[in-house]
Amino acid sequence: MSPVLLGPVTSVRLVGIAIGTGTDIAIEASDVTLVSGHLSGVVSAIILSRATFRKIEQNLFWAFFYNVVMIPLAVIGWMHPVLAEIAMATSSITVVGNANRLRRVDIRPDYLRDGALGTQALERTRRRATAEG
Repeated sequence: MSPVLLGPVTSVRLVGIAIGTGTDIAIEASDVTLVSGHLSGVVSAIILSRATFRKIEQNLFWAFFYNVVMIPLAVIGWMHPVLAEIAMATSSITVVGNANRLRRVDIRPDYLRDGALGTQALERTRRRATAEG
């Protein structure tokens, strides 16, 4: 396809981000759509994606660790097969539990953390943006 036919989407991009208040073609063509009109959502999306990638790496490590260590030990007879089965179940539980820890990740941009901007100043900024828009 020609870049001209794609509308507002560029021909070379890694991730397309659209704001929910934008055009329908931009929203359809984007990988990530920010529901609110705040650009700080881009920073939040990047922080969340990095945290998710770290969790994927950790989960792969634990899954391989349990299965690569325990199953061969059971196959050669050094360990009872039931213990290898327990290790596989423990591996799954560990992966799910580790993935649930993503809920605790603070995805707010740095300038909104620890009162750096202040809640009152943030609220004033939001009211102004709402009044202008």
